[in-house]
Amino acid sequence: MAFLSLKDLLPKAIRSAGIAEQVQAARILDASQAIIRQLLPPVVSRQVTPLRISHGVLVLQVASSAIAQELRFRENAILRQLGEQFPGRVERLRYQMAGQDDYES
Repeated sequence: MAFLSLKDLLPKAIRSAGIAEQVQAARILDASQAIIRQLLPPVVSRQVTPLRISHGVLVLQVASSAIAQELRFRENAILRQLGEQFPGRVERLRYQMAGQDDYES
């Protein structure tokens, strides 16, 4: 009996379950968190939580307007790195203050 690797089986299982978009979104959220940790000091990056991606807009929850401003300074770098990993998937960032609705960047 031939064994197939999980690496070969998983993409087919994801497609057949109809969850490819959700898995891709989760991968983007994970990657964005890693990029933010790479670009910002730990005291700042801990105050940023990627929430969701919809229609090319990545929503990041931030603890304060100062954190949102810090992210704006690095927005091009964040978008460039996400674009390298997920071409055409993330076009803009939006910031949402913790406990509030999101607002435009």
